[in-house]
Amino acid sequence: MIADYFDADHKMFGYLMGKEVAAVNKVMNEIQRPFTAIMGGSKVSTKIDIIENLLTKVDNLILCGGMTYTFKKALGGKIGNSICEDDKLDFALKFYKKQRTKA
Repeated sequence: MIADYFDADHKMFGYLMGKEVAAVNKVMNEIQRPFTAIMGGSKVSTKIDIIENLLTKVDNLILCGGMTYTFKKALGGKIGNSICEDDKLDFALKFYKKQRTKA
């Protein structure tokens, strides 16, 4: 990550990123129940930590976007030429089974 090349006194978030961080902090610190989060994106790998963290806070988590194809394939579904992270199939299956036992 490029930020690693700069010391703490010489790096910062941009204004838009600062607003996004403030909005997320507000939502996470002033939770109103039931709390449902919707997360999209194409890669499971870039969101594993976020997904696992959210699950400790939300009542429902809805995954959408390209990352759902990794879960669908892990569960034995057909996805054709859709985007999939084959190296995350084991994670997706374990994650799904873990969450189903909680329900």
